Amino acid sequence: MQALSPGPIPPVETSALLGAARLQLEEDHVKPHKPQVYTRAEVVDRGFEARCVDVEGARYLWHGARGLRVDPRTHVTTLITNPAKLPEGPWIATELGEEELQEG
Repeated sequence: MQALSPGPIPPVETSALLGAARLQLEEDHVKPHKPQVYTRAEVVDRGFEARCVDVEGARYLWHGARGLRVDPRTHVTTLITNPAKLPEGPWIATELGEEELQEG
């Protein structure tokens, strides 16, 4: 039996990644408690995962040093690497973000 060589790793399909992230961003989990609200500076400085909806209805997800924006009209998802492009808030921690905050 011949050993298979691993060969080159195929490139990741970024549209599939963004699509999956958009689905996560679009999921709304109803929480029994009123979530704590954070500013953009707190979310960016602490790096926990959080969501925001701006005045035009665009949805944002930020985690670590990257984020996503879903356009309310076209539903196009855009990768954001510059936190200055994020709205001021209010930002709400996702379920993962709440876990990250609890871990410290």
